Amino acid sequence: MGHGSYTNAPLVPYKGYGQIQYLQFDGTSNYNSLQASLQRRFTKGLTLGAVYTWSKSLTTASSDQDLQDAFNPRGLDYRAGSWDRTHVFAANYVYDLPNLTKHFGGPKWLSYVTTIFS
Repeated sequence: MGHGSYTNAPLVPYKGYGQIQYLQFDGTSNYNSLQASLQRRFTKGLTLGAVYTWSKSLTTASSDQDLQDAFNPRGLDYRAGSWDRTHVFAANYVYDLPNLTKHFGGPKWLSYVTTIFS
C-alpha cells in the first residue's frame, strides 16, 4: 500500500488545525522634502509667486494589500511609495482691484462695501 501525502500536523501549534496565517497591519515609512518659494511684489497691487517641492516618500507597504517579508521587511521591501510625487511646482498671483467708487463717483455706502471685500 502507498503512503498518504506528507502532513505537517506535528509542526502546527494547535492540533487539528493547518497552518495559521499571520497577518499584521503595520508598515514603516518616512518622508523627506526640500521646499522653496519665491514671491515678488510689484506696484499697483500685483503679486507673483512660485513654489517648488522635491520630495521622496519611502515605505515598506504602499497599500493594505501589499505583502511583506515577515523576517526582514525593511531590508527587502523598502521602496518608493505608490503615492510618491517627487516634483511638485505651483504658481500663483494676486491682483488688488482698485477702489471703483473712488474712480466713478459712486455713493458713499458703496465705497464701504468695496473696501471691505477688496
